[in-house]
Amino acid sequence: MDHRAHGDPTRHPPSLWADLAETLLLPAAFIYILLAANAVFDPSSDLRDFGAFYRSAIAWRNGSDLYAASGTTFVVPNLNPPVFTVLFSPIAWFPVRDALMIWWAVNIAALVLTLILISRELSLRPSRRMILLGIAFAGTQAQLLLGQMAWVCMLLATLSWRAWRRERAFSAGLWLGVLIGLKPLFLLVLGVAALRRKRSLVLTALGTILLTVLAGAFACGWVAYTSWLQAGGSVAWFRLFLNASVRGVLARLADDGVARPMWILASLTVTGAASWQLIRRASSPDRDLAVGFLTSLLVSPLGWVYYIPVALGPLLVTLRGLQYRWWMLVGLASLFWPPGVAWGSPEEQLQRGLWNTLVGSLYAVGLFTLWWLALKEWRDRAAPSGARQDTLGVS
Repeated sequence: MDHRAHGDPTRHPPSLWADLAETLLLPAAFIYILLAANAVFDPSSDLRDFGAFYRSAIAWRNGSDLYAASGTTFVVPNLNPPVFTVLFSPIAWFPVRDALMIWWAVNIAALVLTLILISRELSLRPSRRMILLGIAFAGTQAQLLLGQMAWVCMLLATLSWRAWRRERAFSAGLWLGVLIGLKPLFLLVLGVAALRRKRSLVLTALGTILLTVLAGAFACGWVAYTSWLQAGGSVAWFRLFLNASVRGVLARLADDGVARPMWILASLTVTGAASWQLIRRASSPDRDLAVGFLTSLLVSPLGWVYYIPVALGPLLVTLRGLQYRWWMLVGLASLFWPPGVAWGSPEEQLQRGLWNTLVGSLYAVGLFTLWWLALKEWRDRAAPSGARQDTLGVS
């Protein structure tokens, strides 16, 4: 929040050097993103995730299996449910590079709309520092390079969060249901709503999820869901560095026979700790959703770092005013490690070793730090005696 705009006497304007540094870094950051995005136009690129989406849409139009192997050296199937392919399919009528540009435009529009919604909801004024942090965040470059759908999910999550904090159960459940229907890894957030006894929200979300399933089955047939589940079961690349989940960390440390039961135990522990904190504390849509989204990513088999901004709105409120220690800042700094630096090829990332474990788990460290701060904030920050607090958490 821009404290100067509210006349906060405890905040001082940035120094001349800090102001100059931000001014110079901003165009450099945009150039950095443009150069990174330009890599996908290499004729040898198979466009990774976007390519998988595109091939699935073509397959649906041709009446073939949506989730067949792509035939590339490192197979990246489409892991999204059939309804996503149906919604994506109009873009697949264009040549693949043109389609990618359209898909980028859709996601960027979703990002801009999300930031506008959050800014208005929290009375924030965007600053150069915020823009720099957003561009430097590892998930930003990964989203563009892979052609993923994280920013569309971010918009849906923000719409649900805004309705949730305004106590509009139907709208909150509707948007959350659409989000889970497109990206089931966030199903755990429904558990938060159930824990808070938001029955209308839960029922609306479940009904919406059911409608997305029926829509996908009507358009693609139930066999598409069987193929989708088989594609998900064939995943063997938990060790990829963009995977910030507990599963990814354990996969880098041990063989699957050991990593899998350890992951189940760790996931139960993380979920239990989050649930215990929710039970002990009063209901707060910001805290509840921040913990819900982050816990979903931690315990998911594939908790990709580019999905962390899905929790941006509730995180901005939940972490506001927290007193940070050096280890917290170091943990958060790991989220800004540039994607691809010291990584090697996808095949090399799947190899076990000390270097791959350390570098490959940087994003997991950042995600866990955010999750820990969202929990710890409740114990460390108490409202001043007699202070008035509104639903924004601003006293």
